[in-house]
Amino acid sequence: MRKPFWKKSHQSWYCELDRKQIRLGPDKEEAEREYHLLMADREPVTSRTTVITLVDQFLWWTQKNRNEQTYEWYRLRCQSFVDFVGPKLLVVNLKPINVTHWLERKYDGRSDTYRNGLCRAVIRVFNWAQRQGLIRHNPVAGVERPSVEARETYLTAAQWKRLKAEVKTESPFYDFMVFLRETGCRPQEARIIEARHWDRAGHRVILERKMSKGKKFKRVIRLNDVAREIVKKLALKRPEGPLFVNKFGRAWRKKSIVERFSKLEKTLGFDVSAYTLRHTFCTDALLAGVDPMTVATLMGHCNASMVMRVYGHLAQHDDFLAKKLKQATQSLSVETA
Repeated sequence: MRKPFWKKSHQSWYCELDRKQIRLGPDKEEAEREYHLLMADREPVTSRTTVITLVDQFLWWTQKNRNEQTYEWYRLRCQSFVDFVGPKLLVVNLKPINVTHWLERKYDGRSDTYRNGLCRAVIRVFNWAQRQGLIRHNPVAGVERPSVEARETYLTAAQWKRLKAEVKTESPFYDFMVFLRETGCRPQEARIIEARHWDRAGHRVILERKMSKGKKFKRVIRLNDVAREIVKKLALKRPEGPLFVNKFGRAWRKKSIVERFSKLEKTLGFDVSAYTLRHTFCTDALLAGVDPMTVATLMGHCNASMVMRVYGHLAQHDDFLAKKLKQATQSLSVETA
């Protein structure tokens, strides 16, 4: 089966199946989705199964069992990989070196974190196939993944003041930015909040389980006075649909948020992103004496390990650590006096 091709005479994407041309539609991304659905389960996995066939089966399963954002994340990375290795490479001939060459030749110069994500996407395909009983072992399990770069960005009180001063208070982005800082929620959570999610009596926002990360529990975002006033104001303006929208009245897209913060970085001269605000919320909470498990719960984590590993920037606060060292050794000083 040939990969999708553009048919200029019909202004549409097509693929060929059983010597018949099948119209997939004019939109490339939609065409690729239809293509993956057609390819899935076309043939059982055998010694002659190609990498692209297995990838198609994984993407078909992902589209059925995961949200659209997750599917798109895997689709883009897996499509790049199969384009690189070609349609004829068999699963039995796939080796870690194929992934290594893909990263080196197509993504040289990109950050290690980004390349780690690419690598992780491909490994996931074959881990899934192994768990499904389609293959006996993952042929790329031994590939060496680039290290993830630690997120060390944190805003001091002075930097946060400068950031707020750089964005007009009447700008829709200002409310979005302040809400992230005051609640510590994930940017993607703020993007989908609607008035119906606001629990006025409980001073909180509750997202349904299907809208929450992991889809295991409802996500409860606690609101302080500042965040509550923002939600109250926006809920009156927009009783239906997303609360946080851009100047055109459309929900913020991930790309638009990244671009906006990138411009602010250049102007301000220090690193800042949507996740910087989440990191800052976490670190300031820990500095204020809130225990790690409570901070983790407020941020939507199941345990405190992520808070301690990624978000705690306490090492940047010498005065705080010196104070805690004094507390930790106080009893010892009394004993040796």
